Parts: sequence; structure tokens; C-alpha cells
Amino acid sequence: MADVFHSGAFRRAVETALKTLRSRDPRLFAVVDAAMRASQRPAAALAALRGDVAGLIRMTREFAAGRYRRIPHRTIVAVVAGLIYLADPVDLIPDVLPAIGLVDDAAVLGWVLHLVRRDLDDFLVWEREWGGAIDIDGQPVAEEPAAAPRLAAGGLEEPVP
Repeated sequence: MADVFHSGAFRRAVETALKTLRSRDPRLFAVVDAAMRASQRPAAALAALRGDVAGLIRMTREFAAGRYRRIPHRTIVAVVAGLIYLADPVDLIPDVLPAIGLVDDAAVLGWVLHLVRRDLDDFLVWEREWGGAIDIDGQPVAEEPAAAPRLAAGGLEEPVP
């Protein structure tokens, strides 16, 4: 299965990922959607990876939307390349071949997951803590806003706790 990583299909996936990320191409969302559909296909080869692949897809969607930026460049390139490879029906082993068509996809995704495990785990922690929150600059916001001083007749009063 090592030949998968040296295949023309995987090399094209990496090149497309680099080009898409360099140009901040809005088609990144299309890659995410296509990977989501591909990951939901009933295939034994993908069954064990399904939860982690869903995490990679969510991480990429949050990155593309600008909500999650705490991700090394090498990680997002590997993840996007893996998702492109998954979404490509004509890769090293065409996905239409019964039983073995998604084995190469699973190998690529397993390898990508191995490479980015720590970054994916960091994202999952962020997602539990901050996911869905409005976050303009990608930084966590304080849970409790600092109390603002109130204006009183004689000047500023102490903040109200």
C-alpha cells in the first residue's frame, strides 16, 4: 500500500491542496462537501475511520470559514490532500470496484490521521470549548466579560462584580 503515497493520484491531491490553500480558493468548501458525501458511503474499509474523518472534515470546514486557524500549514495541506483523495472517484484504485475500491482511500486517510493526530485532538478540544461561538479573530473570548466601570453623578464608580 506504500505505492499509494507515491502515486500520481496522491501527488495530484497534494498539488491541488497546495494550490487551493495558497489562493484561498472558495472551492475548499466544495472539497469538504464532496469528502463528506464520500465518507458516508457504506464501505467496510472506511468504517473504523469514519469518526476521525468526520473530525478532519469539520476541522477543514472551520479552517475554511476562518473560525479555526490554530493549525500548522503542513497539517492543513495533509488533511485537504487526504480529503481530495477521498473525494476523487478515480484515484489509484477506482472507487467503483466492489470491496477494494476504497481500500486505498482508507490507507491514505489512516496515514493522514497518523500524521495530524495531535492537531486533530487539539481541534476537537477547541470544538468542544468554542465551536459554534461567534469568534471574529480566531482567538478564544473570555467567558465572563470584564465588568465595565459605571458612570455616576460624581465620576466613575468601581466595576460591579
